[in-house]
Amino acid sequence: GQSIAAGLAPDAARRLQERLGARGIKVVTGFFARHIGHDAVVGENSHALQADAVLWATGAQAHAWPKESGLATDERGFVQVDAMLRSLSHPNIFASGDCAGGDAPLPKAGVYAVRMGPILAHNLLAEMRGEVLQAYIPQRRILVLIGTGGLHAVASWGAFAWQGRWVWRWKQRIDRRFLARYKKADCN
Repeated sequence: GQSIAAGLAPDAARRLQERLGARGIKVVTGFFARHIGHDAVVGENSHALQADAVLWATGAQAHAWPKESGLATDERGFVQVDAMLRSLSHPNIFASGDCAGGDAPLPKAGVYAVRMGPILAHNLLAEMRGEVLQAYIPQRRILVLIGTGGLHAVASWGAFAWQGRWVWRWKQRIDRRFLARYKKADCN
């Protein structure tokens, strides 16, 4: 891509760039990799970037099987669903989370998948019982908290951005509370 953290508040992207730079991490944008060698990444124009280690972050990618199976998919290959999370081509099939796409594609962020979960569970049961399905209505903005190491994090919410140790503690509280819900569920 042409920038890091596309979709975040510009100030959050700037703060992330600064934190990476402070840690000696070089971010290269607008470079399209062709292949990875043993000590370099080679781009489309044959320009090589020397590297001791490569972190390849591609984002969510669709599997080939939904399209190959005949399910309606969007241009990226994600299963097209309606507001009830039903496949547009096969209404008896439901999809949610990163594998789902819709009229207004959502960012592939865990918060959407987590919030689709209860709607999906309700709709699967309702479909089997012949009851009314619920629509999934995504939130317009999401809070993004990115740990940057060293007890520091950057936050982005809409056009706003924050950073610091307090953001890291905030992230820890949210993450631990979320995980504790599932730990308790596994024990019951």
